[in-house]
Formats: sequence, structure tokens, C-alpha cells
Amino acid sequence: MSIVAVVTGATRGLGRGIAREFGADGATVVVTGRNEADLAAVSGEIADRGGKPIAIACDHADDASVASAFARIEHEAGRIEILVNNAAAVHAMDLIAPGPFWEKPLHLVDMIDVGLRSNYVASWHAAPMMAKAGKGLIASISFYGAVSYFHGAAYGAAKAGTDKMMADMAVDLARTAWPRFPIGRASS
Repeated sequence: MSIVAVVTGATRGLGRGIAREFGADGATVVVTGRNEADLAAVSGEIADRGGKPIAIACDHADDASVASAFARIEHEAGRIEILVNNAAAVHAMDLIAPGPFWEKPLHLVDMIDVGLRSNYVASWHAAPMMAKAGKGLIASISFYGAVSYFHGAAYGAAKAGTDKMMADMAVDLARTAWPRFPIGRASS
């Protein structure tokens, strides 16, 4: 029986690469993203590598969409062994534009909602399934921008918040779920 891995924001970049690698290991890989065509493409890549893809259109800025996605995961896959929180709102050109935070567009704060907040919401839905099974791994993508200036205040807050949130989730899970619940952080 293969593992079930969920990768949020799996239609591009790091999330897509992680999803493909899970596929290469023969996993059932649940991929989420907003774009149906991109979901179909990454699903094909997972299948080509020997994995079993489950593509779910999900807007991680919308809690109802996330709840629906995790209900579908529970129905179709029955479990989650690994959750990789990768969904993000990155407005790349605005993010790297020169200038202080108040001169950049306010929508850069979306990184806190789709990033930090969406990691919390996805973990909140996944943890009960993992606790019921007595095993699981939650990884949230971070970056050294959590501990040094990199692209400005909104980026740094999202990454630092993610690191602290994962550390606190590990404490909660160790106290209540089972003593060795592994929660990890990956840096990109």
C-alpha cells in the first residue's frame, strides 16, 4: 500500500517538483491548486512517474474550499501520511520591487493569508486524520527570510510565522496525539 501525500499549491515551482517526486516513489499524491489545466498537467507528470494522482481544485484563500478539499481527500484516499503546505500568494514583481513596504502594493499581505494562514487551515484539517491513524508528517515550506531581511516585511512575517506555527503545532501534537508525531519544516 502506497503512502498518501498531499501537496498544496502543487501546480508550480517547488510544490510541483515535490509532487512529482512523491509520484516517482509510487505514492498516491493529492495535489491542490486553482488552475484546472495546471492540475491536469501535474497529475500527468505524477502518473508518468508511477504515482497515483488525485487532483483537487482548491483556493487556499477560501476556508470552505479547503474544507471541501479535505473532505474529498478523506473520502477518496481515506488517510493522509504526509501533508506538504506549499500554497502561497506570491506577487513576484511587486515583491522584488525596490522600496519600503509602504510604497509597495498592499496585496503583498496576501502572503500571510495564502501561506501562513492557509498552512494553519490545511494542517487543522489534516491533523485529525493523522491522529486517528497514529502517524503523519506535516511540512510547511519556509525560507531564511524568516530570520533575515528578504523581500520585505510581509514576506518575512509569513515565513517567520510559519516557523513558529509549526513549532507550536509540534508541541500540541506531541502532548495530545502521540509522543513522536513528526512535524517538520523544509527550507527552499
